[in-house]
Amino acid sequence: MCINAHPVGCAKDTERQIAYVKAQKAKRGIKSVKEGGNGPKLVLVLGCSTGYGLASRISAAFEYGADTIRWYIPYVSPVWTPLKFDEEGLKEVYSKFFNPFKNTYSFFQTYANIDGIDIRECDIPIDKREDIDRWLISKYNKLVKEVREGFDAFDLHIVVKALTTFVSEDLSNWYIRRNRDRFWSSK
Repeated sequence: MCINAHPVGCAKDTERQIAYVKAQKAKRGIKSVKEGGNGPKLVLVLGCSTGYGLASRISAAFEYGADTIRWYIPYVSPVWTPLKFDEEGLKEVYSKFFNPFKNTYSFFQTYANIDGIDIRECDIPIDKREDIDRWLISKYNKLVKEVREGFDAFDLHIVVKALTTFVSEDLSNWYIRRNRDRFWSSK
């Protein structure tokens, strides 16, 4: 199922898709401001329902959120290549980027608030930091370089992959897990 950005390709299914979106909005208590709601815009983003079923893609959008879909599109392939929608891909994007990012932020926020940390007062010279802190700074600097190169090449696929790897592997799986005890003030 390729994404179809042309409204004529979806004309035959538009009424059914709009009705589905209206029903989903009503089910969630979302008020439609204009007739048709956001159905046609959503149809243009997700494509026609030829074979795979637009209803499942729209329900995936409600389940995982628009940000996950926005991240998924450049994550699975460069934006200039045809894209096949795959709900398993959305799950992967959510589990590899959004969930670790949310958990990392929540971990920091929880323990920084408990310990009364003011980030503006945490200016420690690089040479006085722990080895693992310097390792993360090195990984971060490599990330900045990769992201800049990706943007310079207009390749969001490189940017999204680099950010996802940094958040999931370097920050969440390595840094936070190996420093958890260090961040707890009672230890």
